[in-house]
Amino acid sequence: MIDVMLYAVAVQVATALLPYVGLCPGQIASTKWQIAAPSAQQLAVIRQAAERNDPVAQTNLGCAYETGQFGATDYYTAAIWYRKAAEQGTAEAQFHLAKLFYNGRGVIADFVESYKWLILATTLGPPEQRPFFAAQRDWLSHRMDDERRTAGQRQATEWLAQFRSR
Repeated sequence: MIDVMLYAVAVQVATALLPYVGLCPGQIASTKWQIAAPSAQQLAVIRQAAERNDPVAQTNLGCAYETGQFGATDYYTAAIWYRKAAEQGTAEAQFHLAKLFYNGRGVIADFVESYKWLILATTLGPPEQRPFFAAQRDWLSHRMDDERRTAGQRQATEWLAQFRSR
């Protein structure tokens, strides 16, 4: 019974954060929205929902690790949670994972992998966020050679085909 109640609370927290999912405080300058840092209790509830494979909670947990809301920043753990949500098609997580790959934070720097996730975030993201994701994708695209750009496009196309066939 308690697990059901905790999950219900997690869904309420996630739903309240839905318009801002993955938009870490101060991370995306183009947005007018800001998220207050969640309390320890809220983080515990978000973690439980994330462990139950909720992609919204996974994205927010990644954000909490990326911004150091558990203490020191932990990019490695942030990347793990972002990837779990990104693999479920969550555009915000795909964007944040791309950012980590670009900067080599918590993962080995990989522009092709970053580009792939930016393509996917642009494709799968909500209409109001697509221009921002597209601008990031295009910015990176102009800094890549043709071979890497083509590799990223191919990987994104393959990922998307597999995702849509599930």
